[in-house]
Amino acid sequence: TCKLLLNIQNEIVVASLLGDGLRSWNYNRGKGILRITHCKEQNKYLLWKSSFFKDKLIYKHTNGGKSFQTSPLIELSTIYKDWYGEKTKKYKIPNNINLTPLIAAIWYMDDGNLNDSDKLSIELSTHCFDHSSQLFLISLLNKIGVKAKIRERTNRDGEKVELITIGREGSKRFFSYCHEFIHPSMAYKIPKDFHSNIGSHISLL
Repeated sequence: TCKLLLNIQNEIVVASLLGDGLRSWNYNRGKGILRITHCKEQNKYLLWKSSFFKDKLIYKHTNGGKSFQTSPLIELSTIYKDWYGEKTKKYKIPNNINLTPLIAAIWYMDDGNLNDSDKLSIELSTHCFDHSSQLFLISLLNKIGVKAKIRERTNRDGEKVELITIGREGSKRFFSYCHEFIHPSMAYKIPKDFHSNIGSHISLL
């Protein structure tokens, strides 16, 4: 973790690296830059995340969505090295992170979906992680009482990829843990049973 970032900023950075911020992480003269992009249907969600960073750029991209990036910060380079390494820049998940309710919520909003068949179980798009990293993510879910499995799927290119899936009971525990930090604009991503208190803790951040 990075001591110079506010706790909430650090959690948003970690959650975004687990989710949609990963592929847009840049490095500039010893300073880290976090860039996050979402589709136009998720503009409110992106603006909410960006609101926790004072110095940033917000701009539109070609598909009508929005992107934001932080200003270059030395403290972000510490996180960059933890996740990518200093020389090889090979992606890894550091073993010093935990799933707080906010991190779990953002990770899910970024890369999670309800299973198409029952809309009550979770599928997390973790195919960008290697097998050992996925096992580590499962251990983090276990720490909050959520049982999860690695499942193999075939992507659009016909390649075999691994995803993390959470069954009905585990999904209930997951949403019970973090639904109060789900942004209201992302309500479509969670079961209706959890809509009544959705986002109730966001105003406390």
